[in-house]
Amino acid sequence: MSIRVRAAPVYGWAVLMLTILVGGFVFVFMLQDFSLDIALRTAGPQPGAMTTVFFGVWFVGGLLLLVAAWVMLVAFVLFEVAKQACNSLQVSDIAVFEAAAAQSGALQPAHGEGLADVLDVGAF
Repeated sequence: MSIRVRAAPVYGWAVLMLTILVGGFVFVFMLQDFSLDIALRTAGPQPGAMTTVFFGVWFVGGLLLLVAAWVMLVAFVLFEVAKQACNSLQVSDIAVFEAAAAQSGALQPAHGEGLADVLDVGAF
């Protein structure tokens, strides 16, 4: 059995994901700067308000960026690897798989008798 995965598409998705994340961090930084500017204009220079705005924006923005990073990792990078692995799978000795399938099929009871034995239904 052999699987060939090309690295270029995987690296391409990874670079795209990192680019989007860096852009997200820049966006959160700009949003934080804008929010601090609005807080300074409306409330004046209050240290508590500035700290709340600063950490609030970075907490919410950071959580959104983490969720976005996880979704992009699963949806793009891991999906690309799985797609390439499935498309390039080559089985060289199919007889081994057929023997395993025939053997495992003969040992299993049909129609749930195994579950009935586990639950000891015959005792009732």
